[in-house]
Amino acid sequence: MKKFKILYLLLLPFLALIFSLESQANSFSFSVNPILPDNQAQEGKGYFDLLLKPGEEQTLTIQLLNNYDTPIDVVIELANATTNLNGVVEYNPNKIQPDATLKFALKDLVNIPSAVTLAPHSTKNLEFKVTMPKEEFDGLIAGGITFKDATSQSEQPKKTTGGYNIINEYQYVVGLSMQQTTTTVKPDLSLHTVKAAQFNGRNIISANLQNAAKGYLFNMRVDAQVTGITHPNIHFTTSKEDMQMAPNTNFDFPIPVSYPGVMPENEYSQPLQPGRYKLVMSVWGLKDEFGKYKINNVQGVQETFAYYWHFEKEFVIEGDVARALNASDPTVKQGIDWYWYVIIGLIVIILLLILWFLLWKRRKNKDDKEVQEE
Repeated sequence: MKKFKILYLLLLPFLALIFSLESQANSFSFSVNPILPDNQAQEGKGYFDLLLKPGEEQTLTIQLLNNYDTPIDVVIELANATTNLNGVVEYNPNKIQPDATLKFALKDLVNIPSAVTLAPHSTKNLEFKVTMPKEEFDGLIAGGITFKDATSQSEQPKKTTGGYNIINEYQYVVGLSMQQTTTTVKPDLSLHTVKAAQFNGRNIISANLQNAAKGYLFNMRVDAQVTGITHPNIHFTTSKEDMQMAPNTNFDFPIPVSYPGVMPENEYSQPLQPGRYKLVMSVWGLKDEFGKYKINNVQGVQETFAYYWHFEKEFVIEGDVARALNASDPTVKQGIDWYWYVIIGLIVIILLLILWFLLWKRRKNKDDKEVQEE
């Protein structure tokens, strides 16, 4: 357990500053420097890693520096850590919905201005207050404070390329972790909804994974296989390594829809088929030389993990869902659904029966007429 704790602290995935800007920009409009307090849970981190008592309040300081000759308006936003469907933890505001197990929203614990103005070539010490919840718990409340240059969007000239407006954007994210104890909390993984969906306009099977604990899940590897029950010849498989999950988050793990021998020969994929399916999924987490779960990675090298979960779940793809997804996936070759073949076949059979009856009737009438003439 002690080794798990050490690995946990060493791998805590906060960067002091995460930024994004247009590649052509040579300098940032402003810079951000967190003034770290003495009550850091672990020394040497470049972000706020606070160790506080239940209900304790603390004033923190972040130093902002304007590098330009003009004033800069900086927008400030708070966000709890989330996990995106690539298995990457995000600390900036996004459209990912909070998990049902998230009890403490950072916006309720941090009192910070929503915007500040920096004078040209000035330095400003921004003070703000954080409050630890009164409820006692082990684990982490994790998130980030985002600083965005609003001036870069409102005043800078727009560059148009290929019909799109390109605007320089300067953004920093300062990590903020709050904990009451240094007790390691194991991740608590569970499988929820499994359904047909789309990712980047392509059909997938989406399996929702949830980490209900106040602890990170590192070095996450997922092996998944979907097998058709209604159509036993259908198999979808995928494997992905080096993912992670933030505390109290969930994400939809995508399983690509492909049929062996289809995509290599042509640019089309087979359409989703309505019916019952079964998902079998194995998940490993936290590489540890003393772990008891061993498996070879994609390079064939054996790795040892501290955690392992196995999930099995049946699900159904309804006909209308399959048709809608197939129609919006450009890699699916559109054709006539199987029931139309059945209908056409029945129509052909009926027409042949009618033709046979007419020929038979004509032949019978002819025979009757010959008999009468005799």
